[in-house]
Amino acid sequence: YKRENGYTVLKAQPSSGSKKEIAIVGRSHNELTPGVNIVATGKWITHPKFGIQFDAKTINESLPTSKNAIIKYLSSGQIKGIGPVNAEKIVEHFGEEALRVIDEDPNRLYEVDGKKKKKIGQILEQWSEKKNSREIILFFENHNLPATLGLRLYRHYKDRAIDVIKQNPYILTKDI
Repeated sequence: YKRENGYTVLKAQPSSGSKKEIAIVGRSHNELTPGVNIVATGKWITHPKFGIQFDAKTINESLPTSKNAIIKYLSSGQIKGIGPVNAEKIVEHFGEEALRVIDEDPNRLYEVDGKKKKKIGQILEQWSEKKNSREIILFFENHNLPATLGLRLYRHYKDRAIDVIKQNPYILTKDI
């Protein structure tokens, strides 16, 4: 994953149940976490050097649903404050609803044994930032703007990106 333009090369296991991994190349709005599900649209190509691969027009993350995938996702390091031990505790407590709970009712993290206020605050801040960036980038993709532009807009305006663009779309020519 290249931060400056979102270019991504990854190996993925198809949801069809095939054990064979496939190569996917394209642009993603953020670094994909191991264990996350993705939806990619595009076409199959044969690269002269690397062989058959999926040339993705879009690569979108969808949150994992199984307990093992949720643990892998939470402990990947993208959300500071959650390592393998904390991820297991959270999933042990909330089960397959863990990500929904963090998303919709984050104060329930206080129910998990061994969680301190400072650490929970850090986790919630990281989760909120990741959720906001995902929503903003999807908003721009839905308005036919490239994912790379959506990523740049999020980095520039943070959580205000959608409001700023709705109020004055011409600001893009000045700021971006």
